[in-house]
Amino acid sequence: MKRLLITITAIVLSIQAFSQMVPDQFTETVTLTDYYGETYNINALLADGKYIVFDFFYTTCPHCQEEVPDVVNLYTQMGCNGADAIVIGLECSPHDAEHNIEWYMNEFGANYPIAPLEENPIINTLAENWEIDGTPTYVLIQPNRSMNEMDRPISSGQLTAVGAHESACPDNMPVADFIANRTRIPAGETITFTNRSQRSTAWSWTFTGGTPANSTEENPTITYNNVGTYTVTLTARNRQGNEDTKTRASYIEVVPPPTEAPTAYFAANQVTVIAGNTVNFTDLSRGEPWNWTWTFEGAQPTNSTDQHPHNILYNNIGTFNVKLIASNMLGSDTLLLENYIHVIPSIGDAVPKAKFSCNNRLVQVNTPVNFEDHSEGYPMYWSWEFEGGSPSSSNFQVLPEGITYEQSGVYDVTLVVSNTNGGDILTKHDYIVVYENYVGSYCDTLCNLRDDETAIKLGAHGLDGYLGGHNGDRITMYADKFEYYTFNEISSIIVPIMKLEYSNPNSYITFITWDGNDPVPTNIISEQKVYLRDLRENYFQEINFTEPLRVDGPFYLGYSIEYGNGTNIVIGLSHNRGYGRPSTLFVYKDDVWQKVSDAYDGITTSTGIKVKSCLVGIEDKEFSSNIGIYPNPCRNQLTIENEYGFEANDFIEIFDNLGRLVYSNYNLSGNTIEINTTNLPNGTYITRMFTQGKVAVQKFEKLD
Repeated sequence: MKRLLITITAIVLSIQAFSQMVPDQFTETVTLTDYYGETYNINALLADGKYIVFDFFYTTCPHCQEEVPDVVNLYTQMGCNGADAIVIGLECSPHDAEHNIEWYMNEFGANYPIAPLEENPIINTLAENWEIDGTPTYVLIQPNRSMNEMDRPISSGQLTAVGAHESACPDNMPVADFIANRTRIPAGETITFTNRSQRSTAWSWTFTGGTPANSTEENPTITYNNVGTYTVTLTARNRQGNEDTKTRASYIEVVPPPTEAPTAYFAANQVTVIAGNTVNFTDLSRGEPWNWTWTFEGAQPTNSTDQHPHNILYNNIGTFNVKLIASNMLGSDTLLLENYIHVIPSIGDAVPKAKFSCNNRLVQVNTPVNFEDHSEGYPMYWSWEFEGGSPSSSNFQVLPEGITYEQSGVYDVTLVVSNTNGGDILTKHDYIVVYENYVGSYCDTLCNLRDDETAIKLGAHGLDGYLGGHNGDRITMYADKFEYYTFNEISSIIVPIMKLEYSNPNSYITFITWDGNDPVPTNIISEQKVYLRDLRENYFQEINFTEPLRVDGPFYLGYSIEYGNGTNIVIGLSHNRGYGRPSTLFVYKDDVWQKVSDAYDGITTSTGIKVKSCLVGIEDKEFSSNIGIYPNPCRNQLTIENEYGFEANDFIEIFDNLGRLVYSNYNLSGNTIEINTTNLPNGTYITRMFTQGKVAVQKFEKLD
């Protein structure tokens, strides 16, 4: 063995950087394949500027086995062959060796590439050419093709001495990352940045617009004095000098100092969650908050100071509150949403059904419209589309700021809800009506007859009598489906009376409205009895509802008739449109609701009833609750508050008890008007205020 035959000359030479026991110039053409099939073209690697270290070894060589940790250290300190040094073991074991390479790697932890002699017979050629007659022997080939035998134990210092660089292994390279405790602040405030880099020991920060503009601290605190949007860059380094850079462009938004205390609001990406899953929360507060304190009942973590906390884990089944305190230098506001998060063990096989409504569908341009989700069946995700609105879409369940419409028109609204079982979509056509100026109502007459159709007495094959009224099948109820979303109030109906007979003056017909969200009429919204004696045959009879009927979306409108001696009434229908044509009529036959086409062999028709419908704006009760005057009685000043905000063309007038105009203001803005009443005599006064397309009238007393 060579290591047992060391000469005095070798000992003297070992004090130099390398011994010179191999040829000093690499001239061979060498390609090696390691134990796992990875191929190494040595000439190409040298041409690429790599330093090559060969470890000639036997698997049964005791010194080789002892020095495996030294080779492993060299391999890892130089970057696991991912940098500018390549370490390869060259097996020289005889064919009758007791142990194989796999045993050698597992037994002694040789994690570097090893080229087996059996697949690489060139190893013998190299050993002969370089006079390798003992193991272990380490040979270094530099990019300039000079060759040296390395001293034992081998180390990274021998390679760095000739120009190679230490490096982390590819799987241990630094990864730069960071987060700010807040990304939106008023000018003059500070932000603390938290370093989240991996496998790094030194950091270099650059803060555009920040003070200081640079830092080498791990978690620096930076002040931003000027309004603007700023970029943050972090470079993370390890001890070997490897580095990675993370840049977040336009990451920090600096806004002017607040002018009001915040109003807290937030939304979750889902409010029904299966136990063991997470929820993301988004802050939607107004008034420039820059501090947020969250409390998540029943969750992990239970608290957060992030503006938008993500990955809040809910493991326990139940219904839980969420609280947010939003604050700035002018104050704070707390929002507690009780029973907001519903944690369930599973959703079973329920597929959600989309349902929604909104607070006001007849609006002036740029007036916020608020929508409410009423979906059923454990929805977990929401997707809204607001035609003509801003924003035009949303994935939140609720949008507290509402949707605004900049252009007048009539617009659709669509909601898609889903969970792991599937989804449902609901589009309400022509649901939002937007005007340039406020109007009291928007009305139209609805009818399922086409423009070229008139109401007739419609018979059916084999039927004694007519559809639409009394007949031999004793149909007691008829209902027509009205697929309209625009209108929310029905004031009256116009009914074509085609046949009318009665002997009892107390005979009557009952007009009924059902909710339109079910496949057949089910839930009755209203009923109105009309005596037959008050109707006329061959006449379009208008029937006014006692009180306007409120609807929201599709509805069924029809009637119920009694069968008695001498009673016969027939309501006009369209002609039979033919098999497969549009049909909206349902009949109550054989004690069940059926489509008329199913009950009568493909007949398709609709009633000739016309519905007078309106879309009415803000309800009076809601309107009045948002208009206030105080103090009452007043002395020197009267305050009028309008939570809707005054718009162009709004006005305020005050009259005394004789009806004389004593004050007027036709140039209003904002939410609050203060009126000096010092010169008004004591007495009772009437305020008349026009806003939101309505007139509010209130009394107040003036006292000294």
